[in-house]
Amino acid sequence: ARLPGIYRWDDASNNEFMATDNKPSRVYLIEDVLTTGNSIMRAVNALRDMGIGVGHAFALVDRGIGAIQRLRQNEVDVVWATEVRAHK
Repeated sequence: ARLPGIYRWDDASNNEFMATDNKPSRVYLIEDVLTTGNSIMRAVNALRDMGIGVGHAFALVDRGIGAIQRLRQNEVDVVWATEVRAHK
């Protein structure tokens, strides 16, 4: 059985979003690695365009290249598990 909500799938040619019959009013996003925030902001904007709010964004890793700041500037609460920084 499919769960109601929004599903994202990655394809070599593009990223697409699909709404099920039971459109939620709010969703949570899960990302593996945050870098610039471009990918997750595309998801946020697509969801907002469909009238769906984004509750929080969760990520396993933040690479420290600006994604956290970008999400916060766009009013997305974000939580991440760990940070990766370049050794100098």
